Amino acid sequence: MRKNSKIASVAFPATINSITKLTIPTRVTIEEKPEITQKTLDVFIKDYKIQINDQLNLDEKLQFQQLLYQYKDIFARNISEIKIYQGYQLELHP
Repeated sequence: MRKNSKIASVAFPATINSITKLTIPTRVTIEEKPEITQKTLDVFIKDYKIQINDQLNLDEKLQFQQLLYQYKDIFARNISEIKIYQGYQLELHP
């Protein structure tokens, strides 16, 4: 991958509706990870409307999709899926 290559789109801070404390998942060995199929990744990317740069090669796209899928619990498809962080006071209106 070339330096300064765009690999994805990121939302502007003004569009963020909720803040959640980061909990770092425990490391899972490769043997324990369930097999993620390309079909599963494609459905995930489509459902969450994630745009990935077409200039990435197939291996880079696959690695990026797997990374996003690994942390899929931090993404929301709509405001109803956004969880409220305890201790943070903000009313969310759909």
